[in-house]
Amino acid sequence: HGGRYALARSRDCDAEPGAAVDVARGTFTENFFLYLISRAHFQASVPLREEWARANIDEDEYLTLTVLGLGGPLPLQGLQVRLDHTGRAPDHRTMRRLVDKGLGTETSDGTCFSITVRGRELYLSLLARSKAIEEDLLADFSAAEIADVRHFLQRFIRRSDPGIADIWDANAVD
Repeated sequence: HGGRYALARSRDCDAEPGAAVDVARGTFTENFFLYLISRAHFQASVPLREEWARANIDEDEYLTLTVLGLGGPLPLQGLQVRLDHTGRAPDHRTMRRLVDKGLGTETSDGTCFSITVRGRELYLSLLARSKAIEEDLLADFSAAEIADVRHFLQRFIRRSDPGIADIWDANAVD
């Protein structure tokens, strides 16, 4: 096995690939995979959404701060391309709100946006909260289980990718 060991697991013989959805009846079960992924995302995000509310920002502003916190300045189009996969790409109103709240700034010619010191502090506090939420949620899982799920999700993301950029895409519009 090339120095690697296999992991023995029991097979769930009851799990049928299409059994979770009945299109003709318009129903699905709790085993419908896309439902499970969506529910996990939304349910795990609840504590972070509460943090956004306390910070007086919405999801668009949070995602924009995240991209700017990872590196900027960026033009609006660069932000939009990097956040397109979320369905929550910022517009001029989003950027105006960030500027008005003192969390973002724009260049004098209006072509690029940056995160302010105050915006970076908020971004870092939200990032720390995200990390704490993740650690709490993963506390009962083994390192192998976590690695398996990460690997699976990375493959799933690659398989479902319609060809849009992600937040780290260096080839996105700058």
